[in-house]
Amino acid sequence: MVPNSVIAGAAAFISVPLLAAPKSTPSRILKLVLHTSIYTTGLAFNSLVGVVSGLAALVGGDRYRQQISWLVARSFYYTVTPLVGWKFNVIGEEKFEPFTNPDDSKRQSSIMVSNHQTALDILFLGRIFPKFTTMMAKQEIKKIPLLGWWMVLSKAVFINRKDRKDAITAFNRIGNEIKDRGISVWIFPEGTRCTTPSPSLLPFKKGAFHLAIQAQIPILPVLCENYYHLANYNGDANTGGSRFERGQVQIKVLDPIPTTGLTSDDVQTLIDYTYEYMLYHLKLLSSTSCSLGKPLPPPPSPFNKPLPTKSTRTDDEDVVLVEKS
Repeated sequence: MVPNSVIAGAAAFISVPLLAAPKSTPSRILKLVLHTSIYTTGLAFNSLVGVVSGLAALVGGDRYRQQISWLVARSFYYTVTPLVGWKFNVIGEEKFEPFTNPDDSKRQSSIMVSNHQTALDILFLGRIFPKFTTMMAKQEIKKIPLLGWWMVLSKAVFINRKDRKDAITAFNRIGNEIKDRGISVWIFPEGTRCTTPSPSLLPFKKGAFHLAIQAQIPILPVLCENYYHLANYNGDANTGGSRFERGQVQIKVLDPIPTTGLTSDDVQTLIDYTYEYMLYHLKLLSSTSCSLGKPLPPPPSPFNKPLPTKSTRTDDEDVVLVEKS
C-alpha cells in the first residue's frame, strides 16, 4: 500500500497547474496539465527502473551500483524529455572526461555543483548527469517509495540537515570514500530551489566546499539556464501565469576550480569565488531568453591566477576575476 503522505504529495503536485489556471491562457493550461502529468508518471516509472537496476546491480558489485544514477537519468531523458518537448544544447560536456574515465586508475573525483530551480531540474539532469557520479540529498528522501529506494541502492549520499553533528560525521566519512571509490558527488549548494523570472542564485551552503577541500578534489560547476520562461508554477500574472512549455534549454559545464592546498580556513573564500563565477555564467547563459538590463561586469574565472587563500591574500586585496582568453 502506498502511504497517504505520498498520495497527498503526488496529488498536490499534479493539482498545482489547476490552482494556477486562472492566470494562464486555455492552451497554456492544457499544456501545463499534460506535461506535468507526463513528468510525474515518468518520474514514477523511472524510479521503478532504478529499483530494478539497483537490485540487479547488487549481484554485479560496487562498480555497477555506481552507474545506477546515470542509467536512471538517461532513461528519464529518453522517455520523458521528448514528450514534454524540451531540447538541450550542452556546452563544455568534454570537461566531464577526467571524472568519467572508465579506467579506475585514471579517473579523478570531483564535487559537481549546480544551480537548483524547480523539481523539473530532473529534466536537465537526465541529459547531463555523468557516469561514476552519485547524488547528495537530504535524509528525508530515503522515505519516498521508489525514488528513495533506488537512491539507496545507488549508494547516494544522504545528509541529516537537522543534526549538524551527524552531518559533519557524514561529510568526514564521505570525504574519505570519494577518492577510494573513484566517484564524484553532485550537490545543489543552494540547498533549496531558486525560482525567479531572472537568472539568480541563492546563497551557497558550506557543505560541498568543506567536502571538496577535505578531499582535495576540484569543484566542477554545471549550470542550467534560467527556464522560468518555459516552466514555472508561480502563477505570476506579470509573467504570463504558470506554464510548462516546449522549448530549448542551454546547459554549460564550466572549468573546474582546484582546491589543492586549500584548508578549512579557505572555505568562505572558495564559496564566494565559486558563487561569483557561476552567477556570471548563469546570467550569460540565460541572456538569450531573459533581458539582463545593464551590461555585465567582466566575467570571473579562477584560472588567470591562483585562488586566493588566507596565507596569500591581504585584507585590502580585491579578488579580480577575469575571463580566461
